[in-house]
Amino acid sequence: MKNQYEIAKETILKSDYEIKGLKTFMGMEGYGVNASLYYKGKKIAFIIDDGNGGCLNIDYLDAKKYSYVPSHITEFLKTLPSFTNKEQGFEFREDEIDRIDEEDFCNILINHKLDQREFKKCLNKVSVLTDDDKISTYKAKASDLDKKYNFKEGIMTFRDYVLRDKSIQLILNDMPKDDAYDVYMQHR
Repeated sequence: MKNQYEIAKETILKSDYEIKGLKTFMGMEGYGVNASLYYKGKKIAFIIDDGNGGCLNIDYLDAKKYSYVPSHITEFLKTLPSFTNKEQGFEFREDEIDRIDEEDFCNILINHKLDQREFKKCLNKVSVLTDDDKISTYKAKASDLDKKYNFKEGIMTFRDYVLRDKSIQLILNDMPKDDAYDVYMQHR
């Protein structure tokens, strides 16, 4: 069963907002990012986290038009469910209720984009789900799965070689991408 934070996150990821042009770098106190925020395919803001321990800076392209945050974003954020900080993974008072703000909203979109990038790298290699519910990768490229190789056990495809290991539950590369992404996110 999903908690309120997970429902809000899912709502954000299904919305008309997306991140493009994401770049990461090392700052003084962690990783930083540069990215553009798009709404219905139109660029509306530039986002920067300089990695120096401060807040996320969101510069709207038409700043004169907005007093602070565009109304379509504030209205969207109001529709999201409230949640306890415990649902988000923080140990605060149990009864403390929070709302996702503009920074949380952008960070959810950024983290999703980073997850997609890592998933794409994972699928470039032969990736499997093992019995201990871990994602493992081989050095072989995904395109090599059906090529034949000469192994110590004889000539076989790389797929047959992988499946000889009884601890392999499934090969992610064989699944539809959406299903493989769900498995990757559950077990990474």
